[in-house]
Formats: sequence, structure tokens, C-alpha cells
Amino acid sequence: FTPDGRHVWIAAEIGQTVHVVDVASRAIVETIPFAPPGAMAYKVLPCGIRFTPDGKTAVIALGRADSIALVDVASRKVTGYGKTGGRPWHLAITAD
Repeated sequence: FTPDGRHVWIAAEIGQTVHVVDVASRAIVETIPFAPPGAMAYKVLPCGIRFTPDGKTAVIALGRADSIALVDVASRKVTGYGKTGGRPWHLAITAD
């Protein structure tokens, strides 16, 4: 859930996307695709989502793509990718 509780972000691992769902209407309002540089498309498996403490950025684990995606919560656009050196599933973000 986003920090304001208005949306739930759902990792569709097999679909290779994240769906943003409006909690009140239960409707999908956005589907976010991913294309980390150098990763084969079949390896992009979104499987974990965490929000930064300020609620402005979503960090999404991309599984076998050995990457994370950074997504601007307001625009729901990918702002960058980071290599993890291994297959990320679970994420933790500290307050600092």
C-alpha cells in the first residue's frame, strides 16, 4: 500500500509488471512495465515492493533480472534501475 493508503501496488511476477490499484474503486489505474538495461525480458520478474520513508519512490525487486527499479510514485514512471549482483526478492528500506 502507498503511504497514504489510497493505492495498492501489486507485483504481477509472471506478467512482468506492477499494477497500481485504487483502493476505493478496486480498479487498476496503472500498469507499470520494466526493461532494465542488459536484462533478458523473461528474467524481469517483479516480486517485492517497498516505498521510501517520504513515500515518493517505490523500490521494486525484479527477480532474475538481478536488478531493482526505482519508480516515482506520483507519476508512476520508472526513474532508474540498479544492479543488485544477485536475484533480489525481499527489500528493506531504512529510515536514513
